[in-house]
Parts: sequence; structure tokens; C-alpha cells
Amino acid sequence: MDAFLTGLADQFGPLLLLMGGVFAFVESALGVGLAFPGETAVLTLGAATTTPADVAWALGVVAVGASLGDHVGYLIGRRLGPGLRESALVRRVGVHRWDAGARMIGRHGLWAVAASRLLPGVRTVVPAVAGAAGLGYRGFVTGSMLGAASWSTLWWEQAHPPAPRYRRWQAPWVRLDGSQ
Repeated sequence: MDAFLTGLADQFGPLLLLMGGVFAFVESALGVGLAFPGETAVLTLGAATTTPADVAWALGVVAVGASLGDHVGYLIGRRLGPGLRESALVRRVGVHRWDAGARMIGRHGLWAVAASRLLPGVRTVVPAVAGAAGLGYRGFVTGSMLGAASWSTLWWEQAHPPAPRYRRWQAPWVRLDGSQ
């Protein structure tokens, strides 16, 4: 596994960034996230980052890709309105997910959009629910970017083991490398 991860670091570049952004976009589009491995792309990209510039590019590209995917759902919701709940697409994704998203939007507005990014299944319908429910565009964009940035950062951290440089900041009783 170490050899695989080391090999990924040699591959970091525009193609891997593009893959991460596209996978985050597709995973975030309405209904596709249930069957598309967006997290896998983020994990792969996270494992390939070795410098602060790599990290900044990776997190930025993935967050923008995820937010753009959210926009697809939002625009569909705006265009089709509340009647979208009865569509075959929403039935396939799950009416219960739509209803959960509607409750979240009703209670928390843009914060629901941000938090939904961290909830598999729900995150694929909340942008459309937000559009159908009439959440303002400014609130939607703010929530989408906050959520996408949080999501990309959390998944990057899962893929990126603590590097030796972090050890100098740790307390002596904390072991980031798993040793006793």
C-alpha cells in the first residue's frame, strides 16, 4: 500500500486534478451520487498530495466541482419546482430523502445545504429541494461552497496520513503514526 501511495504522489498533476473535479461534480449531481464514487476520487487525490500547493489545488478543485454539481440540482429544482418531488427521478433517489431535505431547508436554510454535503444520499437531493423551495441563490451558493469545502477537506484528511513534519507539533504523549 505504501508503494501505491508513493506512486500516486508522482502522478499528481492536471489530469489527477481534473479527475477529482469531474468525479466530485458527477457525484454531486442530482441522484448520481448514490452510485458514483466521488469520495474515491477525493481519497485518491488526497493520497497524491505532497506539498501545500498540491493540497490547495486539490481541495479547491474538488470543492468547486462538488459545488458545480450542486448547482445542477438547484437549477433543476428552480425550473421544475415542488412538483419535482413526484417525478420518477426523485422516486428512484428516494422520496424519503427529498422529504428529509425539505425539512432541513425549511428549518435551517443555507446551513442545511452546507450540512447536507456531509450526509450521503441526502446531499444529492438537497440542492434540488433548495431550488424547488425557493431558497435564494446567494444563500444556496454560500451553503454549497461551505459544504463542499468541508466535504473535500474531510475526505482529503482521510486519505492523507500525518506526515513526519507534523510530529514536531505534537505533544509527547500523542502518537500520530500509530506507535505506542
